[in-house]
Amino acid sequence: MFKKVFVNYFFFGALFLFLFCLTLSSAAWVESPLLFTAHAVLQIGLELGLCLLLSYVLKTWVFGGFCFFLMLIHYTDFLMVRVKDSSVSYLIKFFLGSGWEHCFAAFGALNLNKTMAIISLGSLVLVPAMGLLFYRITDRLSQLAPKEFSPVQVGLSTLLCAAGVLGVEWSLPRELYIEHARVLPWGSPCFVPQEERIVLKTPFPQMRDEQSSIALIPEKVERPLPNIYIFVVETLRRDYITGAIAPHLTALSKEYGEFDLSMANANASQISWFALFHSALPYQWTSVRDHWSEGSLGLQWLKKQGYSLRVYSSADLRYFDMDQVLFGKGRKLLDAIEEYTDHPSLEPCDRDQMAIAAVTRDLETHPVGTAFILFLDATHSEYSFPKNWPCQFLPIIKQIDYLTIRPGGPSLEGLKNRYRNSIQFVDHLIGGFVGTLKEKKLLDEAIIAITGDHGEEFFEEGALFHGTHLNRYQLHVPIILKAGDWRPQSSSVTHMDIFPSILHFVSGEPPPKNLFDGKSVFEPGERPPRMAALDNGPDAPQEFLLDELHARFTKDPFVIEKRHDLGSRALGENR
Repeated sequence: MFKKVFVNYFFFGALFLFLFCLTLSSAAWVESPLLFTAHAVLQIGLELGLCLLLSYVLKTWVFGGFCFFLMLIHYTDFLMVRVKDSSVSYLIKFFLGSGWEHCFAAFGALNLNKTMAIISLGSLVLVPAMGLLFYRITDRLSQLAPKEFSPVQVGLSTLLCAAGVLGVEWSLPRELYIEHARVLPWGSPCFVPQEERIVLKTPFPQMRDEQSSIALIPEKVERPLPNIYIFVVETLRRDYITGAIAPHLTALSKEYGEFDLSMANANASQISWFALFHSALPYQWTSVRDHWSEGSLGLQWLKKQGYSLRVYSSADLRYFDMDQVLFGKGRKLLDAIEEYTDHPSLEPCDRDQMAIAAVTRDLETHPVGTAFILFLDATHSEYSFPKNWPCQFLPIIKQIDYLTIRPGGPSLEGLKNRYRNSIQFVDHLIGGFVGTLKEKKLLDEAIIAITGDHGEEFFEEGALFHGTHLNRYQLHVPIILKAGDWRPQSSSVTHMDIFPSILHFVSGEPPPKNLFDGKSVFEPGERPPRMAALDNGPDAPQEFLLDELHARFTKDPFVIEKRHDLGSRALGENR
């Protein structure tokens, strides 16, 4: 009934060797490399056994293209773990989770160099084609010394591998279980143990009702309307804001009040922008995105008081539809907007210069009563600065090679220097603009808020860039607040506190507490708990930090799971 059939053993042997080499390169990352290697080899055997069984059904050499594409997914996953400490499933969700239109905005937001962009896009076409060719070549080689196997033999071997996987995972201590989860061929153990559960007395707050909240915005009060300047700088890590790297931001921070702790409410742009402009708990961003239409309450407050809202963006505001989330459907809150992302030939540093130049130009016609909002992008990877910029931090790499960069590798310091030079360039732009305000005698009464949307990690806890870990490298950002001669009454601040602080100064009174989850830094008293959410692409965040508690939401709103992960994810202090 189950007769033996010819198997292209050269092809499947090559698949096994490829996956085994990836396993060996990952084994050095774990505490028990022999146990991990056995665990990974059993997973590989299980996967290849399932592929062989599938090949009996398909019986076509086109199947080789599918298997070769599977190799591409494994290699991409391997790179994702090395660079982002996350799996390829996150990459798929990030690009495709919000539809094809968002895919192009997300790809552009990465600022990939041309070499990596060509490799990334080309591999999607070339790898399956190479797989078909490789399968045909190995098929002929295998026929020179043909070997036959029955489905029963393959099925029993697959079941043995499955039993081995189960046996290893049942015997693993929790700490090794977590380590293996990061670098296994499947990106996870087959069976995940249940985390410690915490039962809540009351569930976490859900989003506010939009119309009820709008009704609570105070009526216009006849008060002076000093200009407001809000700078949201992409990827600005707090401990890189030093006198040597960012002299202007360092001086401004010391002059207007330095915070012992300043942090983003998320480690990804879309959630951080939401928490900043809505002053709402970060996990609510998808609920507001899907149900609100009028935009940020803070911006609506300013409009009601008579402010004109003008936006200048070097970043792509279509990213996860954030323009609609922040400024309302059709960007209805804005009086003017200038975007520079439609010019693909421009580098982010060029776009930043255009944004600063445009705001400087508009100062002449808008000396009061205007909120200028700038999104700057040069400090996002690939870390951009003009070609003639006098780089003080050397050596630098010309572009990021995502295939070879690794912890302790020779290119890592060159990457960090690119980042330092890009920060210095943005610091130069902001410092020059503040100097212009001073020359035009507009600085004393101005309200200025400067922050990064999140930080950046350079393998300090196993990942590169951001969106992966809830730690101080990805969450600690500079926050500079200047409001007349007022001084902060708090030693800590988060993004959610920025708009309540601005509105406090504009109106002369702290905003109603039922409108915002943040609190004005000019208001004394106890601060709300610090919360930060982990990036989850287009979906609602599942993991979060609440002060020092690292936890995950569950389907039960009264239950959360305490997370036990690798290394310290504590917020700590900025220094």
